[in-house]
Parts: sequence; C-alpha cells; structure tokens
Amino acid sequence: MSLHPARGWRLPGIVLLGVLVLLAAHPSKARVREPPRTEAAETAILQGAYVSALRQLRAALDGGSDPVKRDALIGLSRLYIALVEPNKARDHLQQAHALAEQLGEPVSRARVRVLQARLDLLQTRYGRAREGLEQALVL
Repeated sequence: MSLHPARGWRLPGIVLLGVLVLLAAHPSKARVREPPRTEAAETAILQGAYVSALRQLRAALDGGSDPVKRDALIGLSRLYIALVEPNKARDHLQQAHALAEQLGEPVSRARVRVLQARLDLLQTRYGRAREGLEQALVL
C-alpha cells in the first residue's frame, strides 16, 4: 500500500473490492423518504428473475420521483451488468450519474462509480476500475 502523498493514495485491491461490495449494497436516502419501489427488483436480480426485475424497474422509472428514478436507473445498470450487456449498462449508468449529480447525493454518486468499476472489471479494464473505486472512496 502506497501512502506517499506525492504519488497519491493507493489501496490494495482487496480493500477496493470490499468497498465495491459495501457501496453497491448501501441503501440510498431516497428509500427512507419514499416507498421502496426498487427493493423488490434488487431481490429479483439476486435471484436471477431478470424479467420480473426489468418490469419492476421500468415501472419505477416511469412513475417515480427523481430519487426513485435514480434508484431504478442504478437497478437497470445492475441488471444489464448481470446479463453481460455492457452497452445497455453503460447507458443507464450515465443517466444515473447525471441524476445523482443533479440531486447532489454523495452516496448515490459513489454507488454509480462502484457500478461503473464493476462494468470496467467485466470488460477487463482493471486500471480504470481501480481508479473508479478510489474516486468513490473520496466522495
């Protein structure tokens, strides 16, 4: 682990992977304010019920407030990463990033960067994935 400020802070890969898991699973503040519309879809993704998850996330995207839409876009990104469809995942991540920036929520921005890092890992862009995880830690 390099802790020399002139060269930047570097963390071991296992620490970054742990942060990836924690941030990707971290619930956003929006779930406290509104009914949890995307939680069932997240569960469906974990269970491999992708069609059900897609329906639920599209419904949340169409009828939700901005925080719900952001969570739906993040969920769609996770779904397309699970389905190994990187272009669709990237499109939804870009929209989620823009909405997270607009809402000004650091946790949401970090979640988007962590998912982007997962996508980079899927596409064997290891250096870029590491940079994204390091940026997520700073948020």
